[in-house]
Amino acid sequence: MASFQDELGTLLRGVDAIAALGAALKLHALGADPHPDVPLRTALQHLVPSGVEEVDPKTAGFLSKLIIARLAEAQDFLAKPDRGPGWSQVVSPLMHAMGEASRMVPHHMHALAATRPGLAAALRGRMLDVGTGIGALALEALSLEPTLQVVGLDIWPEALAEAEARRRESPYGDRLELRNEDVTALTETSAYTLAWLPTPFMPRPVAEAALDRLVVSLQPNGWLVTVTFAIPADPAGAAIGRLRLLRAGGYPWTAEELSGALQARGLQEVEAIPLGPTIMFIGRR
Repeated sequence: MASFQDELGTLLRGVDAIAALGAALKLHALGADPHPDVPLRTALQHLVPSGVEEVDPKTAGFLSKLIIARLAEAQDFLAKPDRGPGWSQVVSPLMHAMGEASRMVPHHMHALAATRPGLAAALRGRMLDVGTGIGALALEALSLEPTLQVVGLDIWPEALAEAEARRRESPYGDRLELRNEDVTALTETSAYTLAWLPTPFMPRPVAEAALDRLVVSLQPNGWLVTVTFAIPADPAGAAIGRLRLLRAGGYPWTAEELSGALQARGLQEVEAIPLGPTIMFIGRR
């Protein structure tokens, strides 16, 4: 039987491996090479035999930010092991990392829209970005579609202050409106063609209340897009997945539960689409 230290050594090699992969993706995104005295390519041959070159450089950049965000989550856990569920209102390295990683989301939406004309039309209208944070997702969405307007909601003034600074500096900032507003208090009706809800950071009662308000806020044929972390099937992976979700302040939805929550509110064409470590859900009002 392996000793505790043997098990620890195996887990630590996994940390080294994901850091090496993140570094390779970042270098690929930048069009740069590792230092000649650092055998990153040799290590990568054992980790990902196909290499990272087949990944589009822009996608590689997003994936490297995803890895940075996951490592920032781990560092936050180590620094604050006694912290309860949820997030600090301080704009922290973790919030920055998660914000940058969220820039992938609009690209996933556009990829899905390529075969869903209704979703494509929604992406050209008015979008509600719930939990906009530092505004990274909203500004990325605006960069992809010149007619899109975005309203970003958040309840943390510190995050909104940074989002406002980014909005002022962005060439797309004139199409972004930021509000200090709780989505569960949203009163707008038939106002948006698209709404984004990040459920991994919401307790189930809050997510349920948010869904109630968002469905009403959508125009007829408007689309709701949400996501949850994928929970692995193996016992160890499932335990760690639940731990991560609950510490983030969320609820470990199953695909059936979240799809059912959308359908119960009258949404049609509901789909659950696996996207690596997450599952994206879409539905049309």
